[in-house]
Amino acid sequence: MLPKSNMNKTREKNMLVYSFEMSEKEKVYLNAGVIDTIFDSLKFLKTSDKLKIKKNKGLFFKGSTYIEKENISKLKKIVSSWKGLFSEATQNFVLIGFFNTKIDGCERWNCNKEEVIESFEKLIIFCEKVEKENKIIRCRKLTVKLTDNREER
Repeated sequence: MLPKSNMNKTREKNMLVYSFEMSEKEKVYLNAGVIDTIFDSLKFLKTSDKLKIKKNKGLFFKGSTYIEKENISKLKKIVSSWKGLFSEATQNFVLIGFFNTKIDGCERWNCNKEEVIESFEKLIIFCEKVEKENKIIRCRKLTVKLTDNREER
């Protein structure tokens, strides 16, 4: 029998994600592998840094990216299009990301079709809410601890 301290342990997993945020409490996560796959199409968005000093097309590689109100609808269209494309994927698939010098190869992400589609749907609904409330979106890359591949801990 396992000691009591090990019986209640939940299996945790760290996952690199992009967090799309309207506020500290209102956010949606997308797997970094998914974002890496759609990264080039996000260059259709006009974005900036927090102080609006640096202008960009798409997401910044480092730091936070701010998506202004006039680009939320465009983000929603891009995500909707990718949702349709990913709906044709097999139930489980592998995405190949950018070249990573630390591993001397391309990053790979094992993905589940239902989870990817669900994350796109959440981002689309989130965009609609942001539009309705006339807000902006902050996007940043971070690592979250997951207990079952879906819920933040």
